[in-house]
Amino acid sequence: MSALKKHLSSYPWSLRLEAADWAVHGPALKLIESTCFEDQMRSQAYDLEGLISDPAVMAMALFSGTEMIGYIAGAGLECESSSFNPDTDPKDGWGDFDTFYVDNVSILPEHRAPEHFAFMVTEFIRIGSYLGYTRTTTHARKSNGLSAYCVRKLKFKRLKTIKNWYDCGEDFDYLALTKDRAVISGKSQLWHNTVDWIRHTFQGTFIERLYRT
Repeated sequence: MSALKKHLSSYPWSLRLEAADWAVHGPALKLIESTCFEDQMRSQAYDLEGLISDPAVMAMALFSGTEMIGYIAGAGLECESSSFNPDTDPKDGWGDFDTFYVDNVSILPEHRAPEHFAFMVTEFIRIGSYLGYTRTTTHARKSNGLSAYCVRKLKFKRLKTIKNWYDCGEDFDYLALTKDRAVISGKSQLWHNTVDWIRHTFQGTFIERLYRT
């Protein structure tokens, strides 16, 4: 299968990522955060605003058509905004400026199809690769199957299981993914911009159905 056909057939054409702007997306971000997380895991509004507005953080909003359905945010592993904990997390890569830490991943419950999550994560990693990051790390919850999905479908490697992560009452896996293993096309930014234009222009038409069925 060609890279173009694979990219056009993998995900609904209505999906897109765009840079998150607190002034524009703040209310939707707060709604997503309050809906997706229980109290002990939820970011307060001022913490969430600080994360999204931090110039060191790459934060992206996930849209399906005109509806914002999720967001993802991360920063270089060396940044203070990263949730990497040198006391519990493997030291592999610590201090390197080529590693990106994915801090927040949220999708509204009614939109939690595997292809929505896969699109958001893989596109985020691809964009990060253009910024020079060759490895991605994150903590993923075990109880809801997120860690297993990342390992099985997105080719992350499980480095360590952390019991009662940050005293939240749940175990999380610390995962890593190198650029060479990532499920991304490796094409240029111009190539992806062109394909994205095709997806956004012809979403919902017979052309999408031709590729997606």
